[in-house]
Amino acid sequence: MHERDELDDVLWELHRNTQKTIDRLMRIAEARLSAYLTQADIAEKMGISEADVADIEKRWARGDYPEIALLKAYAKAVGKKLDIRLI
Repeated sequence: MHERDELDDVLWELHRNTQKTIDRLMRIAEARLSAYLTQADIAEKMGISEADVADIEKRWARGDYPEIALLKAYAKAVGKKLDIRLI
């Protein structure tokens, strides 16, 4: 049995971060697609551009969350509620 080296630690951290990004992206995609909405549909409901919606989704997937008011508006546009938890 060998000890984990620095590369192992870096690879495990990359794996964890990648998995978190995938999980966030899947939640966003599920919310939008289960409502049968496109980014253009959401943009119209929110009164913003389609590019802005794409930016919100990209930032959300990276964990670089937009302002709470913007996230609430997005959630409302897809027929969901925003649940923020501090655990």
